[in-house]
Amino acid sequence: MASLAGHWTLRGCGYWAVEERQTGHFVGGVGLWSPEGWPELELGYWIVPAIQGKGYASEAAARARDYAFGALGAETLVSYIHPDNQPSIGLAERLGARHDGMVELGTHGPHCVYRYPNPVAP
Repeated sequence: MASLAGHWTLRGCGYWAVEERQTGHFVGGVGLWSPEGWPELELGYWIVPAIQGKGYASEAAARARDYAFGALGAETLVSYIHPDNQPSIGLAERLGARHDGMVELGTHGPHCVYRYPNPVAP
């Protein structure tokens, strides 16, 4: 919890809780992550398994992507996704990201890099 709160203080961004509108129930987290040593600003998302497939991650991740490029003025934005995580790859692609190689993320191992197009880049 401290690393998530500290990330907001140090980096000006982090994860948001995702809630179901009708009930206010917590269903997951979506946000921007760039801890010390991380290659680039990352858009990450996770939704509780019982709620997956209902569009929560898609809606929240699109808003986080727009926040990164708009409010934060990010020049680049990626999602680092384990090669076996097809649902996350599908979501990144629906949000406009394209596969851009692989990266070794320390103890997390090899991950696919999915790069989002910057709407304001020349």
